[in-house]
Amino acid sequence: MGQSDALQRAAERLDMAVEELEAFLRQAFAETEDGVSLANLREKVRFLTEERDRLIKELDAEKARAHRLAAANDEVSGRLSAVMVTLKDLMPANPR
Repeated sequence: MGQSDALQRAAERLDMAVEELEAFLRQAFAETEDGVSLANLREKVRFLTEERDRLIKELDAEKARAHRLAAANDEVSGRLSAVMVTLKDLMPANPR
């Protein structure tokens, strides 16, 4: 459950960052008419873009980890199945 929780949290943070950017841009465009500096707007957009990029990298890393864990799980499952078959073959046909 850990990797799916991490993926969920990363996706939620990404959604929140996008929503924050949208809200900020709505507010910023309303305020620009009142003379708010464009430098302020650019700084906020730069910050949110960096945050988005960081979250995307984190999400990609978690996805890769989930794929590696799934592959390891498949391998272990196959090995356990092989061991169970071997043990079954080694058991006597008529237990006493």
